[in-house]
Amino acid sequence: KKEKTEHKRHASMAGPAAVREVMLCSASAFKDKSRPFGIELDGALVVDLADEGAAIPAGIQIGWRILEVDGKAVPEEEVGKATKVLRESEEKMANRSGKASVSVSF
Repeated sequence: KKEKTEHKRHASMAGPAAVREVMLCSASAFKDKSRPFGIELDGALVVDLADEGAAIPAGIQIGWRILEVDGKAVPEEEVGKATKVLRESEEKMANRSGKASVSVSF
């Protein structure tokens, strides 16, 4: 029981996780549909970045977890959801049927 109390105390002292908001924009959709903006995801976790994608110039880092895309929460446990939401936003932007940029919170 003491161990659980210690863990809870340390977790509460850590405070809330930092949230970073990044604006992504691209004139065309990234060539690999499974990597929107050049971001390879495992669930909502960034696991790789393509050199020629929009993610690296935007400052996105491997290990970041996507929390929201344009203000809409992305559940980390739903396989493929983050990729799908990002890809849809990227395609709308490329087709000029959406906004000029996409806001992504990590």
